[in-house]
Amino acid sequence: MRAIPVSEALAHMEQILQAANIELKVEDLPEVSELSPVQQNIISMCLKEAGTNVVKHSQATTCKVQQLLSKGSLSISVEDDGIGIHSREGIGNGIRGMEERLSLIDGQLSIASSDEGTTLKFTIPVVLKQEEIVL
Repeated sequence: MRAIPVSEALAHMEQILQAANIELKVEDLPEVSELSPVQQNIISMCLKEAGTNVVKHSQATTCKVQQLLSKGSLSISVEDDGIGIHSREGIGNGIRGMEERLSLIDGQLSIASSDEGTTLKFTIPVVLKQEEIVL
């Protein structure tokens, strides 16, 4: 199985969102070299699923993806301006699959939803490489 880099998952996400007339805004999302191929693959699968959910369920016009890299963790959020999730029944197999995948790399999924949209946030632990000091 070939590992899917985050950049490739974002390109796929952009294609499916465009086909549904949903604008994708990507903010602060450079390729993170500290991610292992397994972490990249799991984040990529979660991004693909999140994009699919936005298209199928949100009735959104825009979707924003952004990242926050801090000491010890990486968070990627996927935020739409759609109708939100109105009940626990609105959480289906796609969300459960994301939670299960993230748990394999000690990650977590958090969901915030209202009538103004939904935000999924993937958080995974990351060990940052120290820069070499050149004298």
